[in-house]
Amino acid sequence: LVLARHHPFAAAVVDYGLGRENGAFLARDLKLMCPGLKVVLTSGMDMIPPEQMAMADAYYMKGDFSATDLAEILHRLVGDFGGRMAG
Repeated sequence: LVLARHHPFAAAVVDYGLGRENGAFLARDLKLMCPGLKVVLTSGMDMIPPEQMAMADAYYMKGDFSATDLAEILHRLVGDFGGRMAG
């Protein structure tokens, strides 16, 4: 969240399991702070509550996409971001 306050970016890729934290709520907080931000939520779990998945713009299971697929997903969400991303 500190990064988002000081360095705007177009997209973030957030893992659902963040230790004691929950990536869905981080996605929600990021989108509240930066309304135009697109967030991709990823997880190795397949039982994420639908209301939490809805906090992100896209959801993908880990292992279901490659780095090239992720770049294409981000391009669909934000267009040409010039290779500048954080997250």
